[in-house]
Amino acid sequence: NLDGGLRESINLKNSDEGVLTFNQRGSRMFFTRAVFEKNKYQGRRIYSAPLKNSGFGPAVMENIPIDTLVDVHGPSLSADEKTLFFSAEIEGGFGGSDIYMTRYDRRKKSWGEPENLGENINSAGNEGFAHFNPKTQNLYFSSDGRVGMGGLDIYKAEHNLSSDGSATSMFNVAENLQFPINTSYDDFGIVFESV
Repeated sequence: NLDGGLRESINLKNSDEGVLTFNQRGSRMFFTRAVFEKNKYQGRRIYSAPLKNSGFGPAVMENIPIDTLVDVHGPSLSADEKTLFFSAEIEGGFGGSDIYMTRYDRRKKSWGEPENLGENINSAGNEGFAHFNPKTQNLYFSSDGRVGMGGLDIYKAEHNLSSDGSATSMFNVAENLQFPINTSYDDFGIVFESV
């Protein structure tokens, strides 16, 4: 059963797990894990685990070329599984936590250098909880650094059809989703069912 598989291979005793996504086929789960070793925080990283008949297989850390002192969290995967969106506070960003993307190189079997999504997405505040909608190719995320209704608000950035393929031109300027999606409280973590 999946619940037992989660307890044994995903939810570890000395760690916090959360913010997860699945690939399009539902055969692999990506999630954030923060490890505590002897009450010492080891940072957040993105892990993945294959779905098996009896639960999940062993979780492995996704090798994203970022300094080990930087928290990497909040994964969202493109439909073709070649682009991973995530949040991190990397030097040279816009401030706070920004949303980045990395592309998978199947020949090298590794993720490439992270690319900041630029000012259409990121602000001087914190951006996170990215959700890439594979059907519309729009990006949904939360931010506390833009004029909004409350602390964290949910924004939508439409896919830029005339993009040159760079991370900074991939999406148009983000728009606040307004009420009833956003409130005076923290709003985050929007996802959509496939219909």
